[in-house]
Amino acid sequence: GHSSLSSIGVPAQEKSGGVGGPALAAPRDGASLVKAMHGMFGAKINIVSSSLASLATLNRGARALPRNKFVPRPNLVLYEYEGSPFCRRVRETLTLLDLHHEVRPTPRETLRSEGKFGVLSRYRGQIAHYPRAKMMFPFLVDHTAGIYLNESNAIVSHLWERYGDSVIGDHRSTFRLWYTNTENRRTVLLSTFFGQMLPGAASNLVVDYDMPRLLAASLLRPLPHMGTFVTPSKDIPENFLQLRLWGFEACPRSRLIREALSTLQLPYRMCTSGEGSPTRDELEHNNGSTVRLPVLEDRNAGLRWEGDEWCAAVQYLFETYATGPTLPLWSPIPNAPQKTTNEPKDNGNC
Repeated sequence: GHSSLSSIGVPAQEKSGGVGGPALAAPRDGASLVKAMHGMFGAKINIVSSSLASLATLNRGARALPRNKFVPRPNLVLYEYEGSPFCRRVRETLTLLDLHHEVRPTPRETLRSEGKFGVLSRYRGQIAHYPRAKMMFPFLVDHTAGIYLNESNAIVSHLWERYGDSVIGDHRSTFRLWYTNTENRRTVLLSTFFGQMLPGAASNLVVDYDMPRLLAASLLRPLPHMGTFVTPSKDIPENFLQLRLWGFEACPRSRLIREALSTLQLPYRMCTSGEGSPTRDELEHNNGSTVRLPVLEDRNAGLRWEGDEWCAAVQYLFETYATGPTLPLWSPIPNAPQKTTNEPKDNGNC
């Protein structure tokens, strides 16, 4: 469901930075683990498994759908984590609709309870400030529309309804049907394989294939540091500039960088750049030459990586920001209270 921002007096831009728990002293165990995972041999394993994850999702989220007018640029903030199949459904839609957005990662501290979080969670505590919002992810705040929403189906329906009207006809009808809800996906499957809807109980024999393919990608990238569990990271200072990532959901190399940003809970601006996206042309125009995706910028250090440099980017993120090892799958339910967060300076445009 969704609720209005204006009706409850929530400010247009809520606090956004974070603490990530108490200041922890190095050694950076998380950095050493991931450095070993991304050596020459480990990098090949990661890129192969990430490529298989893209294949498992039928490569959805690889392109931006054509439009008959300009691409909208709403002010969207998405709370999500990379390992969630429900979050993946929303990220695919954001790529299809070519919607740039701010990401505030909300990886888990435990598998034993969906909504529990402690001092290590940087952004989960912000959800509690929204009346009637559930501690479930994804969670979207649409400042342009003045509403916030839980549940992936509701978020996807909202994005299509609000920002999908200029998508060219056939693409709009097919993809909107598929992503909106289970009944619509069954309709698409039946019309695709049988040419028409089957009567009565026969239609119920066709299962919803959306969740298995979304879940398959998570199973192919199952380790805690692959965007599912928290890796303790440095406190974010008040003058912290959001990182910026140009890429798209189905890109294997983009996924590997998003996993690191997710587990480290680093806020970033996602500049969706699927095939056919005007953002690619803008990026190459600004760069003055052909650009290989993904592109990651850390304006705090004045550094930039692109294309096959993804491995160096991931190592940098862990070596620079991690302060401890990633929480294990068997972590207990946390009971410590959340802390106040800071707002990162300048959301920045793509």
